[in-house]
Amino acid sequence: MSDIDKKTIKQQQELFESLDELCDSNKSRIIEWLGDISSEYNGVHNNKISNLLTKSKIPINTKNEYDVYNSILQWFLNNKEQFTDSDDLDLFDNIPSTTFTTISKAIMMQKIDILEAIKKWKSNPNINPYNGSIVKTSIVSKSKYAKLYQTFITHLSKDSSFEKIRKQLPTNHIYVLEDIDYLEKLKQQNTDEQDDKWIDFLIKNKNIIYTKEQILDKKGYTVYDHLFMHFCFKKSDSRD
Repeated sequence: MSDIDKKTIKQQQELFESLDELCDSNKSRIIEWLGDISSEYNGVHNNKISNLLTKSKIPINTKNEYDVYNSILQWFLNNKEQFTDSDDLDLFDNIPSTTFTTISKAIMMQKIDILEAIKKWKSNPNINPYNGSIVKTSIVSKSKYAKLYQTFITHLSKDSSFEKIRKQLPTNHIYVLEDIDYLEKLKQQNTDEQDDKWIDFLIKNKNIIYTKEQILDKKGYTVYDHLFMHFCFKKSDSRD
């Protein structure tokens, strides 16, 4: 692959990231743009329409698939799950396809079954089951990993027990400490004589009170599943 090709692909990835951010912060702007370019396309457009991210005009059909408009269409196809409203889907019948990418309401409605997507993601958590893009393991709520986790756990929570839900979801994000002995470390740092006696008692009885725990396939002295705790057990502000 030439340096030019690498640069072009990098630019497309940066455009995808910008569209991800726009979708999170102002999805209505994307819907508005779909309506605007459908009007432009039905008028005198001279193979150019407005860019979603800037005020400039961009060509519809180009010599390669990495140019801006075709990349925007690819982003839509990669994010079908974001567009499920019937009125929004109608807009995809009115915007132009390109020589590289065909788009329509029917194509946008062709989605992988969610249970099949869950199975695919469980088997490979670092690949988005909907579009094949790379997903970095993360517990940050706005990350792609956390968003997929939230989507799938919300669906599974409708009619599954906690343990059944957990067994169907990835464990890459689970935080595990296997080798650190907190009691010994605490004893080294402590200078209070009375506390030291208490720590000695804990150390003497730690086989009873300080054993390794296990969550699914993750085992250690400390095992913490942040995403499961956040999306299944986070406190509600509602009052009875």
